[in-house]
Amino acid sequence: MRFLAVFLLFTACCDNLYSQSINRYFSIKGKYIGTGVNSILVSYRDTAAQWVTKDCEIVKGRFSLHGSVSGATDMWITSKLALGSRDDPNGVEVLIEPGNIEIVLKENQFKSIEIKGSPIQQKNIALEKSKLPIYYKQQPLSLSLKLLNDSLDYFIKLQDSAKITQVEKEQAVIFEQMAPLKNQLNELEMRFVASHPNDYLSAYLLEKQYLVYHLAKETTKFYCNNFSTKVQNSYWIKSILVDIEKKEGSAIGALAKDFVIKDINGTDITLSAFKGKQVVLLDFWASWCIPCREAFPHLKLCYTKYRNDGLVIIAASVDKDKNAWQKAIQMDSTDNWHHVIVFDNYKNETVESALGMKYETFPIPMCYLIDKQGIIIGKWVGQTSENEAAIDKKLQEIFGF
Repeated sequence: MRFLAVFLLFTACCDNLYSQSINRYFSIKGKYIGTGVNSILVSYRDTAAQWVTKDCEIVKGRFSLHGSVSGATDMWITSKLALGSRDDPNGVEVLIEPGNIEIVLKENQFKSIEIKGSPIQQKNIALEKSKLPIYYKQQPLSLSLKLLNDSLDYFIKLQDSAKITQVEKEQAVIFEQMAPLKNQLNELEMRFVASHPNDYLSAYLLEKQYLVYHLAKETTKFYCNNFSTKVQNSYWIKSILVDIEKKEGSAIGALAKDFVIKDINGTDITLSAFKGKQVVLLDFWASWCIPCREAFPHLKLCYTKYRNDGLVIIAASVDKDKNAWQKAIQMDSTDNWHHVIVFDNYKNETVESALGMKYETFPIPMCYLIDKQGIIIGKWVGQTSENEAAIDKKLQEIFGF
């Protein structure tokens, strides 16, 4: 009898695990119309929310892909003909869910992709169709703006300040005319979000509204809390909440969150080790970020002036290329700072360290000033003369000269 009970429990567990794996599994059968490439690249987030990229071979105009995802997710499909922009005719973003999916791709016309078997994608297509009247009104304004942008580039090369000022005024007029149309597009999306709390598309749209169009934090949290459990467990909502937590935890006046991370020499750096002793300037940067490196000469002056009085600089790179990171440190002569990297030990470039998960790190350069009590007393984004002056003023207040 006991054996039978154990057997039934084991069988139930196996059935449950099998069911869960089936619920996460997707299969794509694709048709490719064109002769310019022999494979396509497909990128999507797996069940661990990590980006996976696969090269799918095209054989006699057909290709296939199998994998597992945690609920709905976004997927990028490109070919080697793609140039890398969002408007690229050989690149397209689609939304998928577990299940059997069929797609048709046409060379140089990826945006007209045909897709079956993805309910979230079909709903997104329907929503986009409802925006068409607004898009039609935007078209002439977008064209005018493009022409003005081209003119501005031309006059900048000529260093014609009068013409530059004139074009910028004309751009401002276009932006003012486009604003109500953008608001209408956002309202359509938010209307869907409000009326579909159990729909994955709502999570996707809310993340876009929050990250791209800067929907208010409290409004965003309200919708997150009112979604169904299924939608709350989506990558998009988890991503939003992590970002909000970073912003709230790294605001001016907040107690700076402690972290432990290995520096460029393999030595553990702990923020709490400086508490009560030194002032910490925490600077997020990257080797490929020109403004970040243009900010270094000023930071070097600050460090030279105050290092003997207790100023420490921790330069936290968001690089994913270890060699580029180390080369930049040598070229900029900043090796006397503490250098750490946000991504974990280069083992998995998509996994952030505790430092990256606790602080708002983008856009870069992002600079924090943390006093001896561990309180964030300054936060600056970008490399500007105004930011440099503000940093100087804060340091003078702290050190008295």
